[in-house]
Amino acid sequence: MTGCFLSKKINYHPREQPDIANPIAEERMRSILQNRSFVYAFVPDNMYPELVQELARKMNLRVTYIETDAETLSSLIRSGRADLGSGGLTIEKIESYNLTPVLKYNDSFAFMIRKKDDVWKEMLEKAFAEIEMHEENTIIPEEK
Repeated sequence: MTGCFLSKKINYHPREQPDIANPIAEERMRSILQNRSFVYAFVPDNMYPELVQELARKMNLRVTYIETDAETLSSLIRSGRADLGSGGLTIEKIESYNLTPVLKYNDSFAFMIRKKDDVWKEMLEKAFAEIEMHEENTIIPEEK
């Protein structure tokens, strides 16, 4: 009996990842929803605690803060040890680390999350859209 093996060549740019789901992102999303909490990693000079706390409140989640250095920040996010990060990086620099920029601030800077973490990105952007901000990137308190 002779077997037949068919293969389909996948063409993608060497720097791009094939179009598959990010298993770390999927596992972290399950954990975020189950435990109702996420991890925010930040470089000390680029911490936005009020904004992150407000994002967490809008999503009905708790937040754990991790202080780190700029060299470690991207690996914490890619590995799943952090879910959101800020380090004063430009959108281009975030993308060069194979991460996704979200929640743009100061014209060319943004927070960062894992690639192919679409559900998390959507949750963050929806919560961020509900927060009123001053031009100086400070939160306008909600009227009660």
